[in-house]
Amino acid sequence: MTQTRGPRREDVRLLGRILGDVIRDQAGERVFDLIEEIRRASVAWRRDGADAMRLHERLLRLSTHEAVQAAHGFALFLQMTNLAEDQAVRARLMTAEPDEAQRPTTLPAAISALSSGQMSRSA
Repeated sequence: MTQTRGPRREDVRLLGRILGDVIRDQAGERVFDLIEEIRRASVAWRRDGADAMRLHERLLRLSTHEAVQAAHGFALFLQMTNLAEDQAVRARLMTAEPDEAQRPTTLPAAISALSSGQMSRSA
C-alpha cells in the first residue's frame, strides 16, 4: 500500500462536511450556499479553466460582508486541512524507521544539518 504525504482524502472530506454543518448552523443556509457556489466554481476553474470570467465577476459582486464571510469559511477549512496534514505527518513519523525520522523536513534533522554545516543558515 502506498503511503500518502498529506492527510487522507476521506479525512479532508469529513472535515469539510463538519465545517459545512457548522457554517449552516452558525451563519445560515445563505452563507453556506454562497461559500459552496464559490468553492464549486473554483474547483471547476482549477480543473479545466471553466467559467473563469463568471467566477471573477461573481467575486466582484460580493459585498464586503459576504466577502468576509466567504474568506472566513475558506480560512477555517484551510486551518482544518493543515491540522489534518500535521496529524498525518505525526502518524507517519511515529511509524517511520529511525533513519526516516531524521529526514530534512523535520526540526531535529534541520538542527542537525545546521550544526554539522551540511546546510547554511541562509538556506
